[in-house]
Amino acid sequence: MNELLSVTFDGSVLTPDKPLKLERNKRYLITIVPEEVAPVQNA
Repeated sequence: MNELLSVTFDGSVLTPDKPLKLERNKRYLITIVPEEVAPVQNA
């Protein structure tokens, strides 16, 4: 499962812009790309 989402970083925590449907207590691998260089995808 791959999902593209937007987040906000407040200096210590990444907060998703919308709720996530992820399993609790499961580890995930995240790639960080600044939004201004991220590819635009239409829904």
